[in-house]
Amino acid sequence: MWDAVAAISGLVSAVVVIVACVYAASQLRETREARALSSLLSIHQEYQAPALRRTRRLIRDGHLDVTSIQGEDRHSLDDLLQKLELVAFLSSRKLVQLEDVVALFPSIPLVVSEIRPYIDQRRLTNPTYAEHALTLASKYP
Repeated sequence: MWDAVAAISGLVSAVVVIVACVYAASQLRETREARALSSLLSIHQEYQAPALRRTRRLIRDGHLDVTSIQGEDRHSLDDLLQKLELVAFLSSRKLVQLEDVVALFPSIPLVVSEIRPYIDQRRLTNPTYAEHALTLASKYP
């Protein structure tokens, strides 16, 4: 009889350990997803800064000649591209869901399309410039 009790006790202990491991794994996954989403929201907040909103508006309205851009406009455009590249990198690593990126950054395909001459110009000296952003823009529905 004691052998049966010991076997049942061992089985219950094994089940408890398995359940605890599954729970711990789900908590780790949830924490990773929350951290990635927090990063995405932080980038979105920076993306909404007045200078970047102005740059996106100029791009959208066709009032920014990206082939001869200089000064503060060039700095803002580079900053904008840096944000897009970071978002695209998070998406490419599957740290954030494409649906979340599309919801928070719906203008990425338009922006990338409009500034493509600038990206191509920069890629002459840096072949991987905006690589992730270009890939992400092509994945939009």
